[in-house]
Amino acid sequence: MYHPQKIKAVIFDLDGTLLDSLPDLTTGINLSLADLQLPQLTAQQVQSFIGNGVASLIEQSLPQDRKDEYFPRCYELFQNHYRQHLWEQTRPYPGITACIANLAQAGYRLGVMSNKRDPLVKELVRHFFGDRIPAAIGECDEVPRKPSPIGIRMAMEQLAVQMEETVYVGDSPGDIITGHNAGLPVIAVAWGYRQKELLQDADALAETPEHLARLLGWTPSA
Repeated sequence: MYHPQKIKAVIFDLDGTLLDSLPDLTTGINLSLADLQLPQLTAQQVQSFIGNGVASLIEQSLPQDRKDEYFPRCYELFQNHYRQHLWEQTRPYPGITACIANLAQAGYRLGVMSNKRDPLVKELVRHFFGDRIPAAIGECDEVPRKPSPIGIRMAMEQLAVQMEETVYVGDSPGDIITGHNAGLPVIAVAWGYRQKELLQDADALAETPEHLARLLGWTPSA
């Protein structure tokens, strides 16, 4: 169990936690599938595929009997299409911008660890949150995707904090496993891409961004 009075740093998942990126991910996937003359997907289908990195997203989006055939080309197409629509419709969830601003102003050290590719994580964090989140890490050659704890530990090093001072925040069972793999308590958020019933192994559940800030020990007078 975490102790809010000890928390100095918060590391967040990105998609489904800070940003609703589903519309642009859906656009990127469907443009890629259209180039290959493959069936389009609904946003609900794409949502169910999010969370385990771009390779997993593409594998699940392709016809399962021909995914090996289409994967290399679809992966290349998606990188180009998604980059072109990176924040066309992506937005912070309601209340998140204020939550991040309040936590940063109160002195919390903030980071992001995502299964999205590292350059895109850095670009999105910088675009939407400026310098309030100085440690932004995604999947790359040096950082395997979650549930590996390596990315979280790298963010902790950049923020110069210890395990007992840090909490991880995410929206999926995979985030809960990842945080616990890193030895951290995990706060799950109720507004993301997974149902609350799947988040019972979290140390706490935040119903709103304001509730999240309070679970972290923030108060308006902080």
